Amino acid sequence: MRLLLLDLDNTLVDRAAGFRRWASDYVQSLGGSPADVDWVIEQDADGYRPRPEVGGAIAARFGLQSSDQTTLVEEMRAGLVD
Repeated sequence: MRLLLLDLDNTLVDRAAGFRRWASDYVQSLGGSPADVDWVIEQDADGYRPRPEVGGAIAARFGLQSSDQTTLVEEMRAGLVD
């Protein structure tokens, strides 16, 4: 038997806090400011915006290479799990 758990309203897992933690760490690693963290969180749209779009926006804002954008999307996904 298989089991599928869905948390559509952040009641089981606080996705927003996890994303904020990841965004803060990532932006800090790029030398960004708290305003940049807020901007990244806004781009995320509470998880409703597709990851490649969020990654593209972050890459454009911080002047990252396209290869960095692919890695960024992977880091975003892994960072939320952490």
